[in-house]
Order: sequence, then structure tokens, then C-alpha cells
Amino acid sequence: MSGVVVAPQPAAAEVGGEILRAGGNAFDAGVAAVFMQAAADPFMCGIGGFGIGQVFVAQTGTCQCVEFYGRAGQAAREDMWAGLVRRTAEEKAYVEGWQNEIGYGSMGIPATVAGMMEIHQRWGRMPWAELVRPAERFLRAGYPLYQYIADYFSYPAGPPAKPTQLQRFNASQEMARIWLREDGQFRQAGETVQLTDYADTLSRLADAGGDDFYHGDIATLMVDDWAANGALITREDLASYGVTVAPPLEGKYRDYEVSVPPLPGGGVTLLQMLNILGQFNLASLGHNSPEYLELLIRAMQAASQQRKHLGDPGFIDVSLDELLSPGWAAQMAEAIRSGQPFCGSERPVDSTTTHLTVCDAQGNALAVTHTLGMGSGVITPGLGFQYNNCLGGFDPEPGKPNSLAPGKARISSMSPTILIRDGQPQMVLGSPGSNAIVNAILQTLCNIIDFGMEPLEAVSQARVHCEGGPVSLESRLLRSTANVLATAGHQVQHGAIGYDTLQGRVQLAVAEQLCSDTVVWQGASDPRRDGGIAVYA
Repeated sequence: MSGVVVAPQPAAAEVGGEILRAGGNAFDAGVAAVFMQAAADPFMCGIGGFGIGQVFVAQTGTCQCVEFYGRAGQAAREDMWAGLVRRTAEEKAYVEGWQNEIGYGSMGIPATVAGMMEIHQRWGRMPWAELVRPAERFLRAGYPLYQYIADYFSYPAGPPAKPTQLQRFNASQEMARIWLREDGQFRQAGETVQLTDYADTLSRLADAGGDDFYHGDIATLMVDDWAANGALITREDLASYGVTVAPPLEGKYRDYEVSVPPLPGGGVTLLQMLNILGQFNLASLGHNSPEYLELLIRAMQAASQQRKHLGDPGFIDVSLDELLSPGWAAQMAEAIRSGQPFCGSERPVDSTTTHLTVCDAQGNALAVTHTLGMGSGVITPGLGFQYNNCLGGFDPEPGKPNSLAPGKARISSMSPTILIRDGQPQMVLGSPGSNAIVNAILQTLCNIIDFGMEPLEAVSQARVHCEGGPVSLESRLLRSTANVLATAGHQVQHGAIGYDTLQGRVQLAVAEQLCSDTVVWQGASDPRRDGGIAVYA
């Protein structure tokens, strides 16, 4: 059995492969690669962020979900933005002044370091410092500002629902100092990035251990800065933060067992879609035919309309038995056959977040999705890394399942996924892409299971995205197909981009059974955005 590391960032996959070749397992390689992602892609993720991982532990033959969500601080209140809620012309709620989107008040508790500590302590075997040092050295040496970083500077989000990117980068003086030119404009692709403060922070993490982030010198620098600038996170919030290790949700699709994260992750929605599609013979429809895409869109709508009822299960009751029951899926399938319309909840799409997939020669597997949200625009002087804007993912209005509350995690689409057959992992995957994550994973799984595609073909195929409002199609899908969908009553947005980063970026590993005792992993990194890489070891 051979190992593989798949990531959107070549530098991260390379480091993960080096750790595997040095004798580390999938969990060591994953931790090292996550820190390198935080260095090489500092707006998609970072040590000021949060996420979720799913592991398959070969020794026990079991999956576990490592939940390191960015939770709201104890100073947060459900109604704190109620008087500032406004609506766009499309009736999307936002907070006037974007207090939940940028600045110190938008931050949730940074959790990525805690998540990596948990994975390392439970299942890793190499010294912690050896896993952090590669990212430190990378930052200290400097690197060219990659095109995918420059692309983030020009994201189209802007008033009224979102701040402009320049407003985000001016949310703190330190953020502007590090990332903007003297004339106040963004740096350009190819310019040298040398983040020595960030490197120094990683050096302290390597020497003192990850616990320094929550109880030591790094913690003191953070909480002093937060207290001076009105953050909703306290020293006690940081010191008491804990990672949750929980069993995954389990379902079936065709002859695979499907293991996904529980709430507040996106696994429920993915299983619902698979349960619906399992009622149909997809292969008979033809891949990306109008009939197939119509069925995909309707399954997406049916599951998405349930998301308004979902939230952190520590704060609200959700009837998962009903939502994941065969009866619910059969009812939705019949509604699709009869042409019943669905009105799903549509949320803004952005392309932040990243993902990493690692499988090793011992049969261990790790899938980690982590993020900064869109980023708070806040950097504590001397530390070099940006904090998340986790609170922007809550419903700004009180009384909703996903409304803000102290200690609460927001609803998320992150869904690192493992498919198992005969007790062994066969597919390990996940994706960045905000609320397009689940739909990207769904289409990749159908491409492989229903249409027999090879891994790279499966992640590269043209995609659709829908949650109940407009249907977004990549430009590679035929205009005639778009016309058929429009005639069927869909509001079709036939995009201008062939490989659209807003359609997710799946990082996939597939086990190829060569004979009874030989398995080789095939890795495939989605070509959307700058493209990634699969590194074998």
C-alpha cells in the first residue's frame, strides 16, 4: 500500500509527502501539511482559524471526527446585532457596518492549533516540533505571492451585504501594514512574501508546544490585544477551549458506507442528497445531460431547504432520525418525480477555506477542512497571522437555529468524507468552497460511483450549484443544456468561467485494489483555482 497527500497548495502536499517518507503516518503528515497550508495560503486558512477533520484509524478500523470549530466567546449575545440588521434588494440579511464580518468583534475562538494538537496527541508518532518547523522555515525564507493569493484580493464581495476587500484589509493597522503597499493598494502576484512575525510565532509553537497558544506567551499577546480592542473573546474563553472527538454520521450510497461529520458540519445535507439520488438510476440518464442535471439540482434544493432548521446540536434539537430516514428520501424522490417545487435557503457563495487529504501505507486516512471564514482583517502586532471572522457565519437575527450564542458554533458546510467498503476506506475526500462544498463532493462521488470515472476526471468534470435560488453552471456545460434547464423553470446563471473556484475544489484519494493484498492510492487535486497536486510517498 502506498501513501498519498492531496492538497490545493503544492508546498503543503510536498511537506506531507516528506513526512510520510521520513516514517511519519497519515496523521503526522496531515498536521505538518495543515501548518504549511496556513503559511502558503494565509487567507484560506491559518492558525487563527477553525475546521473539522475526519480520521480512519487502521488499528481499530474506525472513523472519528475531530471537531475544532470556532466558537463564539462568552461576551457574545444573540440580539447584539438585532438593531443593525438590514436587508439587500434580494432580502438577504446583513449587519450595518459589518461588525460581524470584519474587526475584533467578528472573531470566534481560534481553534486550528487545538485541532492539530488533538490529532497529533491521539494518533501521531513524530515529534510535534518536526511537524511545525517546515512551515516556519518556509515563511522565514519567503516565497512569491502566488496568483491564488492575489485572486483573493479581488474577490467581488462588497457593499451592502459585505465589506470590500480593502475595507477588510484595513480592519486593523497590522493587517494593512503587512499586506498592503505604501500607497494603500494590494500587493501584486510574484512579489516576495516574507512573514517573519508569523515564522516567529510558529517557532514558539514548535519549541513550547501547541499549548502555548492557549495558555502561554502567545495567548497573553492575543488576549491583551483583544481586550484593548473590544473583542468578544476573553482569556477564559481561550484557556477553556476544547476539541470534540465524536463518531461520524453514517449512511449508505450504492454499496458504500458513507462516513460524514455530524452537525454543525455539512454531513447531514450530503447524506440527504445521496439518499435521494439513491432512488434513481443515474447512469441511465447520461453524465451531465439535462435530465441528470435536473435531478441533481432538485436533490440539492430538497436538502438545502432543510438547512434553515439546522444548527449547533449543543444549542438546538434537530430530528436527524427523520431527516436521514428512508421515508424522507422516498418522499423527496416522489416529489421530484411529480415536479413539486422546492424553495431552499440560498446563502452567499464565497471561495475561502481549504482542504487536505492524506492516506498512508498502513491504511490510516485523514481528511481535514479548515478555514478563516473570509477573515476578520485583524492581526495582533508581532504575531503575523490573521484571525477568523467566524461570527459572520451566524444568523444576525435572534431566535433562529443558527443565531449567535456564547460558546456556540455556527452551521457549516465543511464535510470531510470517507467511503468504506469491506471495512476499508475506498475514497477519502473533501473540498473548500463555502456552501458549494457539499454539492462539489456530491458530484464527485456520483462521477466515480455511478459513471465509473477515474479520480482526476471525477474532480475535473463541469459542475452545477444550487440551493434553491439560481442555478450556477460552469461555462463548459453546453448552452443547449442551460436552455433546457431554463425552460424547466430554473433561474439559470451560465457562468463565464470554465473551472470556477466557486464550485468547490475537491481533494480526493481513491484506493485501487490490484489483488487481494495490494492496494495503491490514487490522488487527484481539483484543477479549479491554481490547481493542486497529489504527492506520493
